[in-house]
Amino acid sequence: PLMESVQSGEDLYDTAYTSSQGGAIVESVNFAEFLIFARKTREAIRKKMRGPFLKFAVKQGKTFSRTSVLATENSRVEGTISVNSLIKVLKDMDYTPLKDNVAEVFQDVGWLNYRDLDFNQFFDFILVYRRREGFRREAVAHMRRVFDSFDQDKSGEINALELVELFRHLGYRVSLDDVHGFLREVDENESNCLDFREYLRLMRLHREVELRNMLQIFQHHADPPDKIQQRFASVVIDACAAAVDSTAGLLPRSRLAVAIEDLEHTPPDLPGNRQSWDYDGFVQIIDSCRWKLVAKERKKAGFSDVRIEELKVAFQRYDKDGSGDNDNY
Repeated sequence: PLMESVQSGEDLYDTAYTSSQGGAIVESVNFAEFLIFARKTREAIRKKMRGPFLKFAVKQGKTFSRTSVLATENSRVEGTISVNSLIKVLKDMDYTPLKDNVAEVFQDVGWLNYRDLDFNQFFDFILVYRRREGFRREAVAHMRRVFDSFDQDKSGEINALELVELFRHLGYRVSLDDVHGFLREVDENESNCLDFREYLRLMRLHREVELRNMLQIFQHHADPPDKIQQRFASVVIDACAAAVDSTAGLLPRSRLAVAIEDLEHTPPDLPGNRQSWDYDGFVQIIDSCRWKLVAKERKKAGFSDVRIEELKVAFQRYDKDGSGDNDNY
């Protein structure tokens, strides 16, 4: 029960993201109890974040041994973690960190030009990053608007049929069976509906699949760099570039079009003076191509190209004067 969790502090890391359990009656709490719940939730998350921090933390130039990590579990967390190591932590948490996304969180928490973070700074960063599921602030706001527009009964949740329409709006062709699979994947409270938190997590899981596919194609065509060839405007973006580009490489202009076509997109017109793209730049190009495709597909009202041609022929049959207006509809 909720109040047992509040009093013990156990299992709060999971319940912080869950509104109910299997349709059980949700207990009510007063404001004082809510504050206790919030504090213990934060403490539970901080405890869970100690391990990832200490895995890469450095104190006086030395990394922590396993013995010192265990000894630190119930004491003050010391040491610092570099931005490069932070990127590795995010990867261990199954995120694909993009430079601009990471830099935006650093800017929001006020540490854009920090090279090393203590545990409190690390914790604040992870809390914001996870709350956004790795997306940028505006992307989350856009997802909120889309979610609300498909929440037809304004219940704060979307059901399977609403989710089908939402995915089609975003350019994904999914079946009802696909959607039920999505629900099983992220529907933590087994309500057969998704609240916005669950929907955001679902979109992150789909985004990770997209990013892994992009990375595979990118690395297939990219030149592995001997050194980082681009320098960026801030310490954080620079460090992220080192952490990402050192494994991804740079994609030359001569192979960019082929890489885009491998992801089934039409290469766009590109600036004439740029000769190579890192992984993040490649992702931005693919995202732009995808949104153009989505806009094009929306004009088809869900019909295939073949069906569009059939309907066009039927329309022209009744458009006697060829004006494009059909008075006999």
